[in-house]
Amino acid sequence: MTQQAKTLTELEAADSIDLLPGEQILHVTGRHIVLLIQRMVGPLAIILSCITLVIYRSIGGTFISVQNGSGVGMDSFNRLLLLALGLVVGLFALVRWRLSKARGPQWTLVGLGLFILLWMFARTQGVSFFSINRLEARPFDLVNILLVGVVLLSLVYAIYVFFDWSNDELVLTNKR
Repeated sequence: MTQQAKTLTELEAADSIDLLPGEQILHVTGRHIVLLIQRMVGPLAIILSCITLVIYRSIGGTFISVQNGSGVGMDSFNRLLLLALGLVVGLFALVRWRLSKARGPQWTLVGLGLFILLWMFARTQGVSFFSINRLEARPFDLVNILLVGVVLLSLVYAIYVFFDWSNDELVLTNKR
């Protein structure tokens, strides 16, 4: 291979810019793949969460429902919550013992512990946070249609980001 052989990106770059007389392309590079991943995380997360929410709502999923009657008592899920609460309390004690001056992680752990306690209490009183009632399935209501619109807008934005990333080049020449 000789020095005069040019890569495909150099040939494309020579076509896309006007070279001055005597100007030569020294190096052509594109944006790094990490930048594409950084810019795609948001739209892809929105797409996945909205699609999941649309499917859940279209099969009759609800988020907070109060059941008439007694709560579930101490079932296996409440035992898992109790185990998680024990881990949070242990982690709180460890953080308090090791980092006595750092207040940020301590308040976060206190909040997480209170959230788990509240969740356990609500479950014992008959409140269900995630439940599916097929009789209340609403696949084409306004909320699902808006969520599908958000998915389509995010998809258009993700396609734009991909093409913007793939067409961006830095051309280094001997004169500029």
